[in-house]
Amino acid sequence: MGTSFGAFMRSSIFEPLGIQHTRVHNTCRSAGERLENFAVGYAHSEGLGRYPEPDSLKEFEQVIHQDAIVGDVTVVSSTRALAV
Repeated sequence: MGTSFGAFMRSSIFEPLGIQHTRVHNTCRSAGERLENFAVGYAHSEGLGRYPEPDSLKEFEQVIHQDAIVGDVTVVSSTRALAV
């Protein structure tokens, strides 16, 4: 099996260029991993009466399936890294 997209980006792009606080991250492939100071979107749940993360709601299950797609959308960075 080949190298994952995240591993390739880290070893071929981010590390050689000294780019820190940037990585490939998606909830499906990074299960249980939390990024420090990472902002996420929330969705209102009428049944719960609160705003949980969409990945935790059955009615937003398609978000998890679409999350397996990697590319420009799953490259996340800090504003500090982008200012360099």
